[in-house]
Amino acid sequence: MVLINQLLVIVRNRLESVLQGSHPQSESWVTIANPVEMDGTTTAGLANKIVLALVSLQAQPATSAFSQTRLEASGSFAVGRPRVILDGYLLVAPNFTGQNYLSGLGMLSQVVSYLQEVPVLTSEEVPELPRDCPRIAIEFVSLDFAQANNLMMIVGIKCFPFLLYRLRGLDLDGAAISGVAPAVVAVDARGRPGVPA
Repeated sequence: MVLINQLLVIVRNRLESVLQGSHPQSESWVTIANPVEMDGTTTAGLANKIVLALVSLQAQPATSAFSQTRLEASGSFAVGRPRVILDGYLLVAPNFTGQNYLSGLGMLSQVVSYLQEVPVLTSEEVPELPRDCPRIAIEFVSLDFAQANNLMMIVGIKCFPFLLYRLRGLDLDGAAISGVAPAVVAVDARGRPGVPA
């Protein structure tokens, strides 16, 4: 099963390596955090950083309607729950102020450039990807001014430039079995399935 926090850390690490390559420093440039605390105050420690925040999860409806089955050694089929495959919406916000504002915009440009060049992270390039998630597709989401304003209000941040990316196909399928179905080996004269005696 894919864990969302693992995938976010992988994306953060990729962006961090890009920014450290052009702007090396001992502190990290990219952090995963809520930009604003639940009480409305600004989260501490986010100054002069690129902030990543998961702002929404949406299910892909076509993939969650059918239960999976798998053939067991006994010849029966294990019936699982319908798979839940989600798209995660990732906010990328440069929190640079004062004299660092232009530097932050430059780093934001580097993030855009990198994700444009590498829109899919694969296990060949990123060995730390989980085995059951060999790829992450990262797609830019374009918002108009009204949508951007609504998102800023929801997140609770003031007006500064940000990006929104969709992480496609987060497979949260678990190993739980909801039942066992015997294999059909014959059909009687009335069309009813038969099973081994």
